[in-house]
Amino acid sequence: MTTFSHLFTPIQIGNMHVKNRLMMSAMSINFGVDENCHVTDQLTQYFVERAKGGVGMMLVGGGSVHPGGQELPDLPVMYEDSCIPTLQKMVQAVKAIDEPELDIDVSNINSDKSGSNIDRTSMNRVKFGVQLMHGGRQSYLPQKVAPSAIPAPAVVKGEVRALEVEEIKELVQCFGSASKRCKDAGFDFVEIHAAHGYLINQFMSENSNIRQDQYGGTFENRTRFLFEIIEDIREKAGKEFPVGIRMNGKDYIQNGWELEDAVRLAPMLEKAGVAYLHISGGVYGSTELTIPSMYSKHGCFVHLAEEVKKHVSIPVITVGRIKTPMLADEILKDGKADMVSMGRALLADPYLPLKAQQGRLSEIRPCIGCCLGCIHAVLAKEPGSCVVNPDVGREYKLKEEHRIENRLLPENGTRKISRYTSQSVSGSIAEEVSVSQEVSRALSENILDQSQKVLVVGAGPSGMACARLFALRGHNVMIVEKKSVSGGLLLLAAKAPGRSELGDILDFFKKELERLNVKILYGKAVDEKILTSFAPDKVVVATGSMPDMPLIKGLFQSQMDVVTSVDILSADQRADSHYTDAKADKSTDNGFADNQKMVDRALGLRSDNSQYEEFDQDLSGKKIIVLGGGVTGLITADYIAAKSNEVYVLNRKKSFAEEMSANDRYYLRENLKKKGVTLYKNVAIDSFTSHGVKFHIKNGESCFIDGCDMVVISEKHISIRDIKKLESITQADFHFIGDAKSPRHLMYCISEAEEIARS
Repeated sequence: MTTFSHLFTPIQIGNMHVKNRLMMSAMSINFGVDENCHVTDQLTQYFVERAKGGVGMMLVGGGSVHPGGQELPDLPVMYEDSCIPTLQKMVQAVKAIDEPELDIDVSNINSDKSGSNIDRTSMNRVKFGVQLMHGGRQSYLPQKVAPSAIPAPAVVKGEVRALEVEEIKELVQCFGSASKRCKDAGFDFVEIHAAHGYLINQFMSENSNIRQDQYGGTFENRTRFLFEIIEDIREKAGKEFPVGIRMNGKDYIQNGWELEDAVRLAPMLEKAGVAYLHISGGVYGSTELTIPSMYSKHGCFVHLAEEVKKHVSIPVITVGRIKTPMLADEILKDGKADMVSMGRALLADPYLPLKAQQGRLSEIRPCIGCCLGCIHAVLAKEPGSCVVNPDVGREYKLKEEHRIENRLLPENGTRKISRYTSQSVSGSIAEEVSVSQEVSRALSENILDQSQKVLVVGAGPSGMACARLFALRGHNVMIVEKKSVSGGLLLLAAKAPGRSELGDILDFFKKELERLNVKILYGKAVDEKILTSFAPDKVVVATGSMPDMPLIKGLFQSQMDVVTSVDILSADQRADSHYTDAKADKSTDNGFADNQKMVDRALGLRSDNSQYEEFDQDLSGKKIIVLGGGVTGLITADYIAAKSNEVYVLNRKKSFAEEMSANDRYYLRENLKKKGVTLYKNVAIDSFTSHGVKFHIKNGESCFIDGCDMVVISEKHISIRDIKKLESITQADFHFIGDAKSPRHLMYCISEAEEIARS
């Protein structure tokens, strides 16, 4: 078992004894406050769940120090004393969480600064803090202030007013007073947000600060605001109260803050008494986004922290697409940072630390880097969420549900649950209880309904997510999948350049179903015989969708190949690791001579592998039209362009890939630009010709693309609902979820899947 000996080593930060080296970074989640922006039980339970998960430190995000600097409308305020009672209640709930099952080695930490022995119970508890900030020109307010009257380069629009010196002095006092309130509420520390283009970063960067007074011009003047804040906090909250600084290692924007600036500043901050440095990168409008998507490499900002760490002795925390405990431990092992910060990975799975420490790596639900629920929704001033974890923001409503689901944890390959008690990182399972015993216990305690037989039709993400949760809740589940593989259309989408992490959630569901002994019957269509023999109480239809072929003049009379995005993305599919499902299922009588033919027939129009290879070889050096500018159209265009084709995308809508997050779409659009893909939007097609297409831009010019070899259809999808005809022959309740209900984004598919399992 991987021990993660670096990640799960305690660390001293200021006067705090932190049980491990994993921090949950501050995230502006945009929920869990009342009409006065005081925290509610919703935000409290969100943090309680993550405290249970075993993280060493965590932060409340977006704590506003002044009404004129509120980043988003539904974030907690720290600028008035009336906020303290609800904050105290949240801190008390979080600190009530103890983790006796995690054995903390404190042998290398003798005592705190007062000389008293360390309380082991205190060591087991998460260190809870608040990130304090002022949005400056990046605030979602009609009246914005900044060091200089320069609007934000992206995302937030509107005029900006330059702060007067007296106002700057007032804001310094606001940071200090907010820190004192956090201390009075019982928080262990605060972190000052001096990164990502917010107010303090705006003062520090020449890109946003052209002042000519004591707060502008020289390096010392541009950093003066930050040092005055630190001093005011130390005066009001006390010198022993830990203060961390989140700062950019690089702004990634013209005339912005650079790594040499961060290296110069870091020792000055250490001398000023800060407890740690949390190194990030980017601002609104930068070439590297502050919250990068799946297109960015893992650990994309680690090199910045690594360089800063060479110049200070206080702990340095790194961040940036670190989503696995393996990568986190490697970073620490290599001495690139003292702690690792994760944000979205702990939205996806609050129990990541606990599962990693107990060796349950396959049970960690992975972040896929889509940025849709966590950042896209928040920037749209909606509550934050997570595509792969629909429970985010609903923890306060699902306390009993989580109690049920976390009790039923069968080991891989057995009908037993592992219940973990006190053990070291490398310890073994202390107790095993059979599922039947645990289900009986749950039934006797009235926290679980009577077991039912559930037939899930389709092994795409919706079907697998649904089957997993039904099984966790003690039901008898079987999946029937018409094809030879699991994954559905998401498996194909994961083939596009830079989007392989979409497959991570499929791998998670697949391993979970194996662990829970959920049978998948491959190569079978549900018929009367299956319904009669299994006799389900519920039938959950997750059969997905298929491309819809548009009726456009000349399309099917042209001499060009007319195919769909599904044909393109499945054409070179092989019986790789994703297709071992069918081979492993020895009991399935699929009627094919061998599994390779089954794969070929299941995924495309051609029936043998040699034809696939011929199609693949032909897909290069061609001139290709992609009809459709949604996410499927763009990732298909990217896939085709990577094979040295000349690609034109015709989008009949006014915007490209509206269903993607802005962060994810940014990187995809950059990829398409680099590959020379030509994009047209607001297109009205007049007709297809023998080797091209005539169209015009609505209210604009006429265009003609000629000499083309292929048209790829990638517009609408239609639900596959053939099974509905069998509904009348069974007493089972039928439920349609995912694309079978209506073709939509993955977020809704997984959310519906888990909701039906709890109904």
